[in-house]
Amino acid sequence: MIAVVPVRGGTLPVGADEAVAEAGGSALLVGDGTEPAAKELETAREPVACVEIGAFAPGRWAAALAAPLRDQDVIILPASADGRDLAPRLAHALRRPLLAGAVAVTADR
Repeated sequence: MIAVVPVRGGTLPVGADEAVAEAGGSALLVGDGTEPAAKELETAREPVACVEIGAFAPGRWAAALAAPLRDQDVIILPASADGRDLAPRLAHALRRPLLAGAVAVTADR
């Protein structure tokens, strides 16, 4: 399980720490300014993976992230505007269902 957190200009979105906590502290920060943003996470385990991929472009980001995330069983995104834009595109790229607004995920439901 991993949280994928979109970052713009080194700024974490609202809900970033909550998403990372729900993923057990595992985080992948993607965007621009990910290294400084990683230092702001309070719930992350070390090391936080960072991918500098440029300005927000959810379609391009989803295509680039699909292969590295393919082996993750559960991917959590914050309910920020960017998280809501990236989530369906990433689900499509991974050919997985999107569980928008989920409050709990377990192995059997």
